[in-house]
Amino acid sequence: MGQVAAVGLGLTTALTAALLWLHPASPTALAWGDLAVGRGRPQIAVRAYDQVAHRHPYPEVRAKALLRSARVWAVELGNSDEARLRYEWALPLPLPTHERAAMLDHLAQILDDAGRHRDAAQRFREACDLDPDSPNAVTRLVRAARAAARGGDRATADRTWRRLAETHPQAAGRAWLGRANLELEQGHTVGALRFYERAVDHGVEASVTAVARLGIATCLERLGDLDEAIGQLDEADLPRSIREHRESSIRARDH
Repeated sequence: MGQVAAVGLGLTTALTAALLWLHPASPTALAWGDLAVGRGRPQIAVRAYDQVAHRHPYPEVRAKALLRSARVWAVELGNSDEARLRYEWALPLPLPTHERAAMLDHLAQILDDAGRHRDAAQRFREACDLDPDSPNAVTRLVRAARAAARGGDRATADRTWRRLAETHPQAAGRAWLGRANLELEQGHTVGALRFYERAVDHGVEASVTAVARLGIATCLERLGDLDEAIGQLDEADLPRSIREHRESSIRARDH
């Protein structure tokens, strides 16, 4: 009898330990989802994470569960709508600053891909506001400006480009290039030309300078200064196919 009781006690203890390990309020609850991800079982992982997100007593653990669930939905399952919902549910919960900024970044990208460009621009800016010293700060402002422009909010886009130049002087070339593109899109050729020239003056990145010179060539072409436009193409470090195509197009206007 003693042996049977011991076996029963052992089974009870093992069962209790297993239940505690699997329970959403367990300190190891997140590990169950992590294990499922590692085994290539994303559906089980998101169920485990979502259980933790709904039932764990500590909000910081619920927040981590939501972030992990969102990433699995986005990356492993390819469902951006489910990922977006979990990021939004996590917004009121406590998170370390860099994790919250990264979450806002991911949420912004999902919104941008879904065509909600103005909402995306706002989230990119919020990520930058939250963690202004992040190595990703410049990229976030660039994405915020571009998303605002895609959403038709040119005033916000222009303010964001200005902010980029003021807070990150090393990226001033990108800021002038962004403002030049806004001017050109609105048909303000002279204003765009002036900004493209400033992008060349302030550009420290070869790619920015090359695109700015292409913009200068486009403006000069529209203003009828075809020889100078071709001269700008010659100075631009562009792929040969692009340079030859643009030069051919400009020369065709001269006939």
